[in-house]
Amino acid sequence: MDKGGAFRYQEDRKSRSKGIEEQGELVSVVIPVYKVEAYLEECLDSVLRQTWENIEVLLVDDGSPDRCPGICDSYARTDPRIRVIHTKNRGLSAARNIALDHASGDCIFCLDSDDYLAPEALEKLCLARREQHAQIAICAHYMIRGDRITMEDPVEDRVEVMGRFDALSALIEDREIRSYAWGKLVDRELYEGVRYPEGRIYEDIATTYRLFDKAERIVHIPDHLLYYRIRSNSISGKESLEKWHENNHAMVLSMIERRDFLRDKHEEELAGRAMEKLIPYLYSDIRTAYLVGKREDASLAQNYLRLNREAIMADRNISSKDKRIFHLYLQGPATFRVFLRTKDLVNAVCSVEARMAAKISMGRLPFDLEKGKTRRLVYFELPCFDNLGDHAIRYATEKYLKEYAKRDGKAQVFTVGGWDTVPGIRSLRRVSGPEDIIILQGGGNLGSMYDFAEIFRRKVIRSFRNNRIIILPQTVYYAKDEGGDEELKEDRKVFGRCRDLTICARDRQSEDFLRKNFSARVIPMKDMVLSLGNVAEEKGMRHGILLALRSDREGRLTGADKEKIIRICRTFTDDVFVTDTCVHRELKEAEAENLLKNKWRLFSGRKLIVTDRLHGMLFAVITRTPCVVIGGSHFKIRETFRTVRDCGYVFFLDNEKKLAKVIEEALMEEGRERILPDYRGDFLELEQLLRGTDVGALTAG
Repeated sequence: MDKGGAFRYQEDRKSRSKGIEEQGELVSVVIPVYKVEAYLEECLDSVLRQTWENIEVLLVDDGSPDRCPGICDSYARTDPRIRVIHTKNRGLSAARNIALDHASGDCIFCLDSDDYLAPEALEKLCLARREQHAQIAICAHYMIRGDRITMEDPVEDRVEVMGRFDALSALIEDREIRSYAWGKLVDRELYEGVRYPEGRIYEDIATTYRLFDKAERIVHIPDHLLYYRIRSNSISGKESLEKWHENNHAMVLSMIERRDFLRDKHEEELAGRAMEKLIPYLYSDIRTAYLVGKREDASLAQNYLRLNREAIMADRNISSKDKRIFHLYLQGPATFRVFLRTKDLVNAVCSVEARMAAKISMGRLPFDLEKGKTRRLVYFELPCFDNLGDHAIRYATEKYLKEYAKRDGKAQVFTVGGWDTVPGIRSLRRVSGPEDIIILQGGGNLGSMYDFAEIFRRKVIRSFRNNRIIILPQTVYYAKDEGGDEELKEDRKVFGRCRDLTICARDRQSEDFLRKNFSARVIPMKDMVLSLGNVAEEKGMRHGILLALRSDREGRLTGADKEKIIRICRTFTDDVFVTDTCVHRELKEAEAENLLKNKWRLFSGRKLIVTDRLHGMLFAVITRTPCVVIGGSHFKIRETFRTVRDCGYVFFLDNEKKLAKVIEEALMEEGRERILPDYRGDFLELEQLLRGTDVGALTAG
């Protein structure tokens, strides 16, 4: 598996694509059409505006009863690249198969008629396929729900080239690569002998692995080039239990076929992975079949389990939990209902803390001082999950503390991982003395927004309230409702019992709130990431614009806002790349450090960053990259911007209305020396606190 970091296919795309098109590389775009009159024109317009013009568009009107047939015919009259095939309604698979039978292109690209493409989608896929000598090229995609556009799959910033085995493994894992028919540019010859099963939903799960099996090389590019729409009346939008079971059962049938296909080809390792992935779906199929009265579906799943009992029990990759409950799912409906009632009761009494217990380690951690050391600096991290901003805070804090300890000589740093908080507390309480200092991770999690952070932080503070405790720079937010009032009341109680507590405020608004509501010492301090200084890797010329736009619950931009931002950026350069500082998968510490450095390298190589993320802004600061921050309605970003505005190359906007003008202004800075301010002085009070300086020598809140 080649995980290259280069994006060569993005360079000089127009001149290179012209040469490729002259060789006659034709893309057949396959679009089944049924009851999508509200979205069809947007879909077709996006296809006809492709920068890769050598296409044929196969519209299969699957007996649609609305205006879709007329829309198809109208577009065909305006562009000779469109061919329309009208058929009786036979379903999505039949429509795709009809188009495949009529396709004459070198490559096939499937697109759902309620989705749409970025203008450069086919061009980037064709160039990546040609450059990497691949038979399949895959792009990333956005999800559209109402007026929100999000990135939900793992965010990767690299081109990944895989052989057949690795690609099938990734497809089975269903994380980086999914079975969707759309979003994949496939050599037409791979479809020889392969068609979509008619009369079934989730037909792509039954088909895509067969295409991968025939391919020698598959390339996955990180660009988000397809907009996938989730509709309440679409296949993927139903939520009733009956529909849930219908969907799950369809997936089970396809996954059984996939596992048996690999087993029959003597691909034992891949077949094992396919079975490991299949078992939870079999269990769910049995459970929901009993609940909705589809006993024949339950029998099918149970028979498959019985038939493969020996292989399941012998497979080390299948979890011990799945093996322990295996026999329960072979029971009849009466016995099974008792099991379900017991299971539901257990789930109902699980609190937030109990649900976290599965991840929290329970061993003993070492806190023994080395010879010559007299006190401990114990840094309690928070679980950082998928947010590189939180991982950057963790990384910067550890680096700062280790560098301080070298200067101190008497202090020794201990780091307690977020999921090690409970054993860390128990182990430290056995040996800690009054001179030990407790340090809690900073960020934007103090208040009522993040339950897990409050739970972990309060546990530590209650356990060491007689020690000096330092809460590193925080942005504070308590909702102005009953829940927010309760959280504030609890924090006041817990913090108020501390002998020596310092809360570092990351911004002026948080500082004012903390001084007003808490008796603890409050000091202003910049985000710990700024203590890293310059991390830029200046290698060659900077190029293009990088977008880092958030898609979580704190995101304020609508889908239309994001699309407008992308369009504006494309008026300045064809080289617009979209990433995020959340990677949408949980990271281990070692992996997170590598991803951070790769992300900073990506930032360092760009002429401009456009972001609505706080740490998108801070990553731009420490890589000395001009940055436009859109964050007027988000106080956390606005207030943090005020702490770094002195760097001179970060521009703040309330919204995207003046974006074009500010981008033009920012790009004019190209070639000028960008100086990162020396922020070391902002952390001097932290050094005094770590040294154990008498509290009277520090500014009190």
